[in-house]
Amino acid sequence: MVEFSVFDLVNVADQSRHVPLDSWVEPLQLEALDLYRARFAPSGHEKTPYAMAGINVIVAETDTEAERLFTSNQQRVIDILRGTRGYLKPPIDDIAAYGSPAERAQADNMLSCSFVGSPTTVEAKLRDFVDRTEVDELIVASAVFDHQTRLQSHGLLDDIAARMSDALAIRRKALP
Repeated sequence: MVEFSVFDLVNVADQSRHVPLDSWVEPLQLEALDLYRARFAPSGHEKTPYAMAGINVIVAETDTEAERLFTSNQQRVIDILRGTRGYLKPPIDDIAAYGSPAERAQADNMLSCSFVGSPTTVEAKLRDFVDRTEVDELIVASAVFDHQTRLQSHGLLDDIAARMSDALAIRRKALP
């Protein structure tokens, strides 16, 4: 995903296009999203503004297990900050031991739009995010080291999505 500036979103609104936000949604991008919606001009192509958000989601049976799985993503971001790319690393038990406090703080900021936890935790966080941002679509990334564990996470997320799609469909029907 690409990060958009306020200027970019105004251009997108003026051209009546969809807007994607990446998983590093900063407060400035949320302000820009409001500006995009306010300036959106309907066209033959799009009648209403449409926003998508790319987010990180890891769901496991417990918050603790999901947070452990998320350490693979945290390691990846710290490595990117160091200028070293590579394969996704296995999860570790103590992310505090990986990287300097400044690197971890920057990684935490970059990953602030991540939804990690048990199904109950993730569903509550996703509902809050959708309510706050009023995005129309979520694009999900799940950097989980073990393939079978990733599939289990996706299965739990599918259950959440099914419950949320009913609520979102009801909300959208109420919109003009």
